[in-house]
Amino acid sequence: MSRGFGSLLGAVAAIFAVLFTAVAAGQYWFLNHQLRQKTNDELLDSAEQMREDIAFTAEDKQGNTVVVELKAGTADQKAIGQLLSYMGDLMADGKPVRGILVAGDFTTRALSAARPVSNVALRKYSFHFSFETAK
Repeated sequence: MSRGFGSLLGAVAAIFAVLFTAVAAGQYWFLNHQLRQKTNDELLDSAEQMREDIAFTAEDKQGNTVVVELKAGTADQKAIGQLLSYMGDLMADGKPVRGILVAGDFTTRALSAARPVSNVALRKYSFHFSFETAK
């Protein structure tokens, strides 16, 4: 793995907690408090689905498109399928596309589904919190 790519991946992992939490909280609040035309159950289902993943694209040093899918918690084989669908949409223009799936963990089926796809990388995130007395 190149140093630049490692830095990009490190930056993605570092900002994941902040971005994911902020976006998910904002989406959840908006759905729960602004869209009153739906029932509470429909709102909660929509908010839960939005809270589970975030996807974005980037460009690597070679100019190739990189699809980054962020999953809260454990990613299953459906997450691999979702990432591959995004990648397939972007491959229509003929440019090389790589995918990175970032999650807290991966099911055995997800690992198996990604194994034969050479342009897909799986990366695990973790958090460490510490608390100190403010002085």
